[in-house]
Amino acid sequence: MEEPLIGQLVRDNLPQIFEHCAQYDPEEITKLSDKEYCNEVFNLNWAFLATPAEAELIRQQDKNGKDRYWAPVYQVLDHEVRVTNHWVERKNHREHFLLYLAEKGLTPVGISSDAFDTQLTEITTPPPPPPATAAATESGSPSGARHKVHAIGNAQNSAVRNVLGRLGQESFTQKDWLTVKASFGHRCVYCSSGRQLVMDHAVPISIRIKTPGNKTLIKKALGEHRLGNLVPACRDCNTAKGQVRYDDYLRNQPELPDTAARITAIEAHMARHQYEPLDEGLSDEAAQEIMELLDRMREQIAETATMTAAAINETIALHTNP
Repeated sequence: MEEPLIGQLVRDNLPQIFEHCAQYDPEEITKLSDKEYCNEVFNLNWAFLATPAEAELIRQQDKNGKDRYWAPVYQVLDHEVRVTNHWVERKNHREHFLLYLAEKGLTPVGISSDAFDTQLTEITTPPPPPPATAAATESGSPSGARHKVHAIGNAQNSAVRNVLGRLGQESFTQKDWLTVKASFGHRCVYCSSGRQLVMDHAVPISIRIKTPGNKTLIKKALGEHRLGNLVPACRDCNTAKGQVRYDDYLRNQPELPDTAARITAIEAHMARHQYEPLDEGLSDEAAQEIMELLDRMREQIAETATMTAAAINETIALHTNP
């Protein structure tokens, strides 16, 4: 499937954004009409939405008389709005827009699910540090990292999530996830913020602890991608929490209100969806074995990628005219 340009991608996804606002998050209409919010979330110079009168005033005030909003007028709840047309690829508007859809639990229209998953991984996964040396291959090409080449860690992390997302027989839909967010009042489970909510694993996929001797100990916590382990969190809390359990994180945040009640609410959510964290049902030996299996898979992915790249380079060298 050929991906649409960013402007078309936005237009294709307007119906589900408006439906989400109308059914689950009416306050989002106000936020999308706020220029500062849209600059922070989308890197836009204009508000995502404007009333027809506001859009016309902006056009009149533009020194070149340019219209910054598309002509169609949409009715969302009690609002008549126009949508900004100021979407530019080079300003990373595509990345910001896709991340926004993901945070709202929406599946993009216009691109394949595989392409969406790949682009999201690129957006949310930091690049690994560069190698200490960049040895040259026999063909003279450097073997170090190249700009925009997918990090092998992306593939490894995706594989782990794929495996842990397939344990058991549970299935759930986008609507189920929206229902979970609604059950928490469309608020962050940790701080109650309603801004930029993302899908957080209450029990992380894995937890590793470094001892003073730099020896890695495995604490038995293997979160799964199951509805009972997914909770809404604002981006700030999601980042601050990192690879920490929900209860450990809240107990170490004295500035957050009602931490005990928040832990109880998350555990009630887990109980409703019959989710029992693996660390509560596994022996130390079983948890260790699972982590070793996942680590072995990571190593195999990296080795396979290295061997395949080397084999392709050899094939190219053999068949390239001198």
